[in-house]
Amino acid sequence: EFRRVLFRSTWVQGQLNSSQYDWIIVVGFHPVWSAGAWGPTWPLVERLVPMMESAGVALYISGTDHLMQHFTPVPQWQNVDYIVVGNGAYASPPGTTAAQAMPHSLDCPDGGLQFSFGETSGFAAVQITTASLKQPSELHVNFFDANQTMLYSFFKENPRTMPGHLAGDLRSPPAPGHGGGGAEIGRAHV
Repeated sequence: EFRRVLFRSTWVQGQLNSSQYDWIIVVGFHPVWSAGAWGPTWPLVERLVPMMESAGVALYISGTDHLMQHFTPVPQWQNVDYIVVGNGAYASPPGTTAAQAMPHSLDCPDGGLQFSFGETSGFAAVQITTASLKQPSELHVNFFDANQTMLYSFFKENPRTMPGHLAGDLRSPPAPGHGGGGAEIGRAHV
């Protein structure tokens, strides 16, 4: 995945910048940020993060590390939230300490890690609410354990509609099959 970003960065940048959808969500195998065993994926941090920021990407979803994490935007990167959901079928072994489960916590941005869980299997649910005249649309993410108990939740406004964002000039979405290679979910480009 990150090799493709390095070699196809012009294509990736073009896809992100040309999206006419209200929301952009990027899904990848490797995490950009992770305090877990995989750690941050530096080629993605160096090449993909600036592309996602300039395009107003709201969320990057990944797996690989066998835990769940949420990283919020930090001062140098203002838009993108990062979630790792890699413990759907496998969790940390019983008795694993936080230090053992998160050996790369010092490699991640200060203040970015908001949530981490790896004691059991789990999953995340992502929902985008519909905008109204009084309320803008919002992205909601809920993290659940294997028993469907909600462990953590967050929501965010769309960075593409924030004042001063270049991608905030949204037009109607392209016709089906002409969206640039992602899947259409409502008015989100995934």
